[in-house]
Amino acid sequence: VRLPPEVNRILYVRNVPYKITSEEMYDIFGKYGAIRQIQ
Repeated sequence: VRLPPEVNRILYVRNVPYKITSEEMYDIFGKYGAIRQIQ
């Protein structure tokens, strides 16, 4: 099922090491799709 591009999709990930960088997160999760923002 494809959602329209304007739909907000938020993924909450738990138990991530406190010291992980945004770059590492992009490397890990980027292979599953485009990432707009990591907080």
